[in-house]
Amino acid sequence: MAVTPNRKRGPFQVKRIFTTLDAAAISGLELKIVQNLIDKKVVILERSGGGRRSPRFLSRHHLLCLRLDYYLTSNLSVPKRARLYRELEERPGLENYSVNPVVHLDVAWVRRDVDARIADLDEAISTLGANRQDPTFPHTQIKVYDTVRLLELGLDPQDIISEYTLTERQLYLARLWVVAHPHKN
Repeated sequence: MAVTPNRKRGPFQVKRIFTTLDAAAISGLELKIVQNLIDKKVVILERSGGGRRSPRFLSRHHLLCLRLDYYLTSNLSVPKRARLYRELEERPGLENYSVNPVVHLDVAWVRRDVDARIADLDEAISTLGANRQDPTFPHTQIKVYDTVRLLELGLDPQDIISEYTLTERQLYLARLWVVAHPHKN
């Protein structure tokens, strides 16, 4: 989190920043796609100095753009998406956006979706741990990475739920956590 001055709400306001791994988990896009959208300047970040190798930190606005990209990839060209994202940054309260006379975006709904996914990632981190090496589900010895790997291998989630007495919510949070904290072998 970063702290920035804000005259409207008092001397300081907490501005949360996210890593590209957080952005991948929240947006639903693969990490490589998130990085490509940044590299191609579809989603434009302000660098914190240091040139190309400087860390990439994203704001809630960037997460909104990435989540919109999750829904729009096949429907809008890259230049149109980039233009949309710039307009959303200039007009942060925009609730609806007309792409053309037929296509209208409910930006407010996507904002609520992003906020919900941020809350889900926060819950996953608080439940499964922020930086633990080999996390387990609370009050069990069931390893998070192993469980998500079973899902990736195609095992039916209902089989995992019944075998390990987990909930669908726990599996969803585990998937989010693993995207934001990839296993380091």
